[in-house]
Amino acid sequence: MTATSDVAVRRTAPTALVEQSMDEFAKVLPSHVRPEVFARLAVGALRRDPNLMRVAEQNLPSLMHALLDAARLGLEPGTSEYYLTPRGGKNPAVLGVVGYQGEVELIYRAGAVSSVKAEVVHEGDVFEFDPSMGRPVHRPDWFSDRGSVLGAYAYAEMAGGGVSKVVIIGPAEIARAMAAVLPQSDS
Repeated sequence: MTATSDVAVRRTAPTALVEQSMDEFAKVLPSHVRPEVFARLAVGALRRDPNLMRVAEQNLPSLMHALLDAARLGLEPGTSEYYLTPRGGKNPAVLGVVGYQGEVELIYRAGAVSSVKAEVVHEGDVFEFDPSMGRPVHRPDWFSDRGSVLGAYAYAEMAGGGVSKVVIIGPAEIARAMAAVLPQSDS
């Protein structure tokens, strides 16, 4: 085999492995997720991101671990429900990260929540919150320049009518959360 054809075989190895593993995914996927769709999403993520493909080629078991985790949770791989993130360095690996939309999906499936509210607060918005309030007052002016991001908040409205704890984060926490799902450099 020539060096060029060896590279071509390795390039297709992750996508071929995903396609060949549909029966394994089907064993752990919830009934509402079709294995063909799950595999197509995973292959699409690999093809869209050359860095993800490269890391998957270097560490196929890490790719399969992430995909089996997504399958077990019933979340769509390579989407904002479940990120497939390449990690470089001395030990390259594909890391699966549940995104906020995946967390919301899992919360809904648990059945105790009727709705989840997650919003970004900008400088030009009216925002008031005190823990005694139960839920924040947030009035954005959708038709103007809302200014820089100040933070974000989230809470759940429970099926019984109550409200979960309100979680509020600032720009530093938002940056840390974004860093968890964005690819790392190969340094």
